[in-house]
Amino acid sequence: MSCAYPAPIAHDRRSLFEGLGVSVSEYRCRAAVAASGPEEPNSSHSVALVRRGIFRREHRGETVLADAQHVLFFHAGEPYRYAHPVPGGDDCTILTLDPAVALGVARHVDPLAEERPGR
Repeated sequence: MSCAYPAPIAHDRRSLFEGLGVSVSEYRCRAAVAASGPEEPNSSHSVALVRRGIFRREHRGETVLADAQHVLFFHAGEPYRYAHPVPGGDDCTILTLDPAVALGVARHVDPLAEERPGR
């Protein structure tokens, strides 16, 4: 997840934990009101827990307005677009999963996940 817009936006990502096939980091973005930026590929399989603020994510023709009641799932290499409909940005806790761990978790939800390891 990132804040990519024409004007520089204050954002940072701080590692809190790494090990056992997962890393936990704190992501802070201080965006002003901004329309959707360019598509950005996600670098890893990850889960974002929104703690503060609001942002919009567009992916495969679907739009989600994410706030502190949302948990978002991201796939490595998949392109996403982000927008900020209100000023102030957002704070998220991000769980980044190693590919083998992500596949193991997916298998619990969808037994056919093994047939689509890239997804």
